[in-house]
Amino acid sequence: MKSSVKSRSIQLARCLTNAGLKPGDVVAVSGVNHLNAHIPFYAGYLNGLPITGIDPFYVYEEVKVVLNITKPKLAFCEASKLADYERAARDLGLDTRIVTFGASDRSYADFVKTYDDHAPETEFSCFRVANFDTEKVYAWLISTSGTTGMPKVAAIKHSEVLKVVKLGALVKQKERVPVLNLSSTHWITTYMSTLCNIASAQHNVQTSSPHTVEHIIDIINKYKPAMLTSSPLLFVNILRHEKYCDLTCFSRIVISGFHMKPEIFKQLKARMRPDTIIWNLLAQTECVGSILMPAPHGPPGNCGQELPSVIPVQLRDPQTGEVITEPNRTGELCTKGPRFTEYYNNPEATAAAFTPDGWYKTGDLLYRDEEGFFFYVERMTSSFRYRNYFVTPLELELLIQEHPGVLDVCVVGVPHPEDGKQAVACVQTRPGFTLTEQEVKDIVAELELLIQEHPGVLDVCVVGVPHPEDGKQAVACVQTRPGFTLTEQDVKDIVAELELLIQEHPGVLDVCVVGMPHPEDGKQAVACVQTRPGFTLTEQEVTPLELELLIQEHPGVLDVCVVGVPHPEDGKQAVASHL
Repeated sequence: MKSSVKSRSIQLARCLTNAGLKPGDVVAVSGVNHLNAHIPFYAGYLNGLPITGIDPFYVYEEVKVVLNITKPKLAFCEASKLADYERAARDLGLDTRIVTFGASDRSYADFVKTYDDHAPETEFSCFRVANFDTEKVYAWLISTSGTTGMPKVAAIKHSEVLKVVKLGALVKQKERVPVLNLSSTHWITTYMSTLCNIASAQHNVQTSSPHTVEHIIDIINKYKPAMLTSSPLLFVNILRHEKYCDLTCFSRIVISGFHMKPEIFKQLKARMRPDTIIWNLLAQTECVGSILMPAPHGPPGNCGQELPSVIPVQLRDPQTGEVITEPNRTGELCTKGPRFTEYYNNPEATAAAFTPDGWYKTGDLLYRDEEGFFFYVERMTSSFRYRNYFVTPLELELLIQEHPGVLDVCVVGVPHPEDGKQAVACVQTRPGFTLTEQEVKDIVAELELLIQEHPGVLDVCVVGVPHPEDGKQAVACVQTRPGFTLTEQDVKDIVAELELLIQEHPGVLDVCVVGMPHPEDGKQAVACVQTRPGFTLTEQEVTPLELELLIQEHPGVLDVCVVGVPHPEDGKQAVASHL
């Protein structure tokens, strides 16, 4: 297979050259993890062609956004998406050539047949890599929401990628080991694996079938991968699944995306070998992967230490920009390690991402203890101002979680015309915890007394989030305009319209919107959304902007902010707070 990847990559590189592509021309790649999905990556490296991955589940509007930013000369996609790519390119006035991995009149096989000069494999040794400046030509153009939720593309040079590849070589294995790759072509982990797996003597175990939990368990049981990088969501589902999964094959697990709860960590550790290492990885697309060096033997909950000679970091006060040197004080993490050069074709967003003295602002709030271990707090976009107070939702969440009937909770800031934002808590009750109407009132009263002790809270409304066992959910909480009177029929009409709007999102299979009483506004609309089978709703994949634009179309919505709500199975659910 190694020989096959090499020969097919060189063959495609020749074809791309013969088709007229030159160093610097962008190539888009969108596909599930079949045997040809990564070949364009290697061909792009050989020819100096920046690669931009696109989510294979994107529909026309989303494809159009990425094509408009990156303007690729050629795009590889699944045959089922050909019409969307052709339409998007046509509507944007692009001359992008579309090539499909599956059978079509623009298939990968036909492209190779047309442009291959049929050099024998013995002549592959004569192939020459394109001559280009690695400091000027981008290697990767990776879609990211960054710190604002707006669609952007992080442009990363070859020279920055090479720094990370060298770091990967530091953990090279004595023997080649299998690594389970579940990342789609648009994720930073896929970009990284195409090169770092080679540098660290690893090979991929991957599947083009839908990533159901049962299918992943079958792969682990059969192929015994030694390493895996995933969000905590996968491990929660594996631990709860009725089919047994033998996790003793793993020598290293990398947790990324968001942090694993302590109780899940203990359950996972109990199912693994005593010598298995679990890395809690703090990473960002803009930072070409990891920002801190994982410290699995450090204090529980830490996300690593600084590696100053390679990835210098510092904490800064989010209000003043002051560099924080004392321990146990929360600040925004900034770095000068390997990183992107710019947001492609977006100079305004690029300028906003850096401090005046050149440090990249990650948008993550952390603190550092006396021993130099860093601990994640939350995203800056989760924190908010109430009048003159800077409110950290985590503090309120810890208060609410003291109640015995609360399984999980997320506090968000709701826009308010006078106070800036007010705190709203979305609470999930424990399974089997029956709540009557009076009990709900008592819990709300008790929680409100707890929460109102915090100086940043003027008022609070606590709602229960449904937790069905037969599907995944995202939740949108909508606050109507001040003074917008809602009769019973108004609520029914809003419900009908919001359901139609939300169902336009490609990840939504079904939705039910109900009216929720509100002490000041009369009613709020709450949407319980069931996602499509196989559509994983991570924080990155549920694009807040799309939901905000949909919901803002309603005349009763003045403003909207969509955030991710922690969920025990889904990782994050989408919550929209509207003014």
